[in-house]
Amino acid sequence: MARPAAITPEIGREITRIKERHPVWSTRTIAKALEPKLKGRTPGKTAISQYLREVYKPAEDVVKKSGIDEPWNMGTLKEHPLPADAIPYILGVQHIAANPVTIRRARWIVYLASLIKSLETLKDISFGYAYADLIADLSQQPFDTSEYDVLLRQDKYKELQDLLWGKLQTDEKNLMLLTAGEAQKVNAVKFEGRKAIGICQTEVVLGSKFVWMGLLTKRGDLDHIPKSGEVVILKNHFLLTKKQIQKGVKDER
Repeated sequence: MARPAAITPEIGREITRIKERHPVWSTRTIAKALEPKLKGRTPGKTAISQYLREVYKPAEDVVKKSGIDEPWNMGTLKEHPLPADAIPYILGVQHIAANPVTIRRARWIVYLASLIKSLETLKDISFGYAYADLIADLSQQPFDTSEYDVLLRQDKYKELQDLLWGKLQTDEKNLMLLTAGEAQKVNAVKFEGRKAIGICQTEVVLGSKFVWMGLLTKRGDLDHIPKSGEVVILKNHFLLTKKQIQKGVKDER
């Protein structure tokens, strides 16, 4: 039997991406999600658990206390100052963005505004840089943008987006395509902390608040940044299968 792989910085970032998007997934589920990309280099459950306990969780606490991933507004400039001439770009992205402009993302808009002329492209690339920056923080690693910067200079924005997001496959799109079967209707989503919780006959943790805010905005269910504890009533329900509901409840424990 092959010996489980050690957690390299690259593997650490992959674990972090999955955990950030799916906060309640078990170490076993994370290991399964890693396998298609790592192809035999997947660490064991014990190593993943240790990484989450010793690296991810302390980093998550630091990031949360910093407030850098809270929504940006003009009032946040008092504690997080930014150049005045960049404010129109931030407001422009904020106006057209499906995902919220956080303080972290606002900083990246400032850095990128002079390099990217299209506001739509600036919206997408700033979101990607902010996300990759977050993953570096949660992985307790320096944010080395060398690979990204090469593509940025060459205006290869599609390839840059793929690299920034790590080409990680997620199940959010599949969730919206479920057929009825034994599924339950989710008519509302509650946001608590970093989690999005689907409300059906029970409450099921869906995944990262960061991802689901954008998803519900694109569906037309959300037109603002929800406060912690806020329940968003959906215009059109989606379905969760019995298996997914059981899995969500199990992972939440």
